[in-house]
Amino acid sequence: MKKNNTAFAWVRSISLVLAAVFMLSMAMDIPYVNTMEVQAAKTYNKSQVKKKAKSIVKKQVKSSDSAKTKLKKLFKYTEKKWSYARDYKKVTKNNWTTYAYEMLKGKSGGCYHWAAGFAALARQALGSKYTVRIAVGKTKGFGNSKQKHA
Repeated sequence: MKKNNTAFAWVRSISLVLAAVFMLSMAMDIPYVNTMEVQAAKTYNKSQVKKKAKSIVKKQVKSSDSAKTKLKKLFKYTEKKWSYARDYKKVTKNNWTTYAYEMLKGKSGGCYHWAAGFAALARQALGSKYTVRIAVGKTKGFGNSKQKHA
């Protein structure tokens, strides 16, 4: 898949906006509005996701980096290493770790894979000092339709 195609450019643009909203909300402690929030739950601590996220974070960030620097480094890592592949699976509050693991391991997935994968990396890098959320809602699709987006 070429990274300069329209779908990838669209996803990258949306991802940059979501990352900015995430960082702003983290700095200002503002919750997401009008979304289903999926908070990094207790299941994360016992999962393969944590092990995989820990491995990636260890290679990408320094423990002395600020929270902002850690997130920037991890976001650059995702831009460089991950690719977009549309996915139509049903998203629930309880399966975010499945999506995160698929992304961390396979480095390819849909918007929810990206959101869950980045949430796992952020959670690992920032620890429990910050609340990490995945925002899921609907966005304008093609034509007048609305499609799910994370």
